[in-house]
Amino acid sequence: MAHHRENTAGSDPAEVAADVVREIMSTGLKQGHQQDAWRSEPQDNHLDKALRHALTFRLMRDGNSKEPDAEGEDRMAHLKRALCRLALVLCQEADRKRDESSTVR
Repeated sequence: MAHHRENTAGSDPAEVAADVVREIMSTGLKQGHQQDAWRSEPQDNHLDKALRHALTFRLMRDGNSKEPDAEGEDRMAHLKRALCRLALVLCQEADRKRDESSTVR
């Protein structure tokens, strides 16, 4: 498994994204989150959290919010979490589409 590098100049976006999602999901498991609990979480929760993380990244990047934040997270942490939440929504949508097509037959 490739390890995510902070310096992503010249990196493959698909590889970086996959590494980030693996990193965030692994961290969640270490914090006690269940393996597939995200599947039953409403999509809007994932989207709301993704947007909040993306906005926090932008505010920090532009110097309009303290970095790190009160939880000790810097802008890269927020960007990674936003990406991961959007990946979860993509998986939920893919599952929904698959389920719909299997019941249509």
